Amino acid sequence: MRSGFTLVELALALFVVAIGLMAALALLPAGVDAGRAQGDDIRAALFAGDVFDFYEAAALEGPWPQWASTPPPAPSWWDAFDPPLTPNGPDPVRLAFRPSAALYAAGLEPSDAERPDEHVLRARLTIQPHPASPSFIQCLKLRVWPGEFGPADDEHATIFYTEIYRFGAR
Repeated sequence: MRSGFTLVELALALFVVAIGLMAALALLPAGVDAGRAQGDDIRAALFAGDVFDFYEAAALEGPWPQWASTPPPAPSWWDAFDPPLTPNGPDPVRLAFRPSAALYAAGLEPSDAERPDEHVLRARLTIQPHPASPSFIQCLKLRVWPGEFGPADDEHATIFYTEIYRFGAR
């Protein structure tokens, strides 16, 4: 008797290996989509932080009506807002991500930086007085949607919310 594997055993082993490889490769597109969604979430959170920081600083310097109607300036890593991100505006504003040298130093992959059109967000900012204390607290809600096109409803938005308290308000 000879030792070894028969042709049927080899075929079955190759079939099992092929099924395993196909299952592993089927997960690849899901991983790429998850990575893209994570990047969108990070850019949205950075943008929201910049917008909220601007309004928190403005609240310390001026009266409510003045700063609540002032659009924030575009951060250095975003193209200028066109139209500006006006508080309580009816339509989302398109924001394009523009890579800078500082982002390369922070670890942004050059291949991502060469495609700034992939890093576009749309945003809508709402500023309203707090119902319980309208003269002391303002409520800011920033809705951010990934991409240049698509539905602009709350179901598809990442929503950021903060309340700004005005110290010394009369």
